[in-house]
Amino acid sequence: MVTAAVIQARMGSTRLPGKVMTSIENKSMLGHVIERCKKMKVDEIVVCTTRNEEDHVIEREAKKYNVNLYRGDEENVLLRYYEAARKFNIDSIVRVTADCPLIDPMLSNKIIEMAASTGADIAHMAGYPRGLDTEVFQFKSLQSFVSKNLEPRYKEHVTLFFYDNNSLYKVETQNCEVDLSNHRWTVDTVEDLTLIKEIYARLYNEDKHFDWQAVLKLLYENPLLKDINSHIKQKSL
Repeated sequence: MVTAAVIQARMGSTRLPGKVMTSIENKSMLGHVIERCKKMKVDEIVVCTTRNEEDHVIEREAKKYNVNLYRGDEENVLLRYYEAARKFNIDSIVRVTADCPLIDPMLSNKIIEMAASTGADIAHMAGYPRGLDTEVFQFKSLQSFVSKNLEPRYKEHVTLFFYDNNSLYKVETQNCEVDLSNHRWTVDTVEDLTLIKEIYARLYNEDKHFDWQAVLKLLYENPLLKDINSHIKQKSL
């Protein structure tokens, strides 16, 4: 059984174009995400981007880090994931987005293990800071609806169909002991990026991984940091 981290990445973000190639401590955001995925319990890593010319730079970055690449449809992200999984014979898909450079491989591994031990169609986390999000879902489960005549939102948001039809699929959830979902560690705006750069400037060491709890400790000790992007609202589905 092949388990792979599939990293969703493109240059054409509506709120902050080119964000995934922004330099953070002398590496691209995508580069940091790839390096964190290499610490996960996965067999493969696939960067999943579009066929657009502007995403040639994504292809070059994937090659630089010696990971697999798939280029597919820009709008139908669901189909892009499906085709990438089919090309690389992936059974269990670990969905990661390239705008989450604080994703914690040890925490992600808990979701990977949960999916494997429970036989879930999809396993995910809840109550953690936004930006640690990891979802693990099965190719055979994805295959059951990818060819349906779906609404556009299901094509854009890869896993939404599972949650909206949870009577049909086994959904497992790893809940955070304390609700920390008010923390925003993903990058959609300039303010988000500013916060991430501040965190990396204080914690990043190329030879030593820092985990999500180190970030939480830093923010509690420096509460003004959290204020940098506390006003930003997540885009609605």
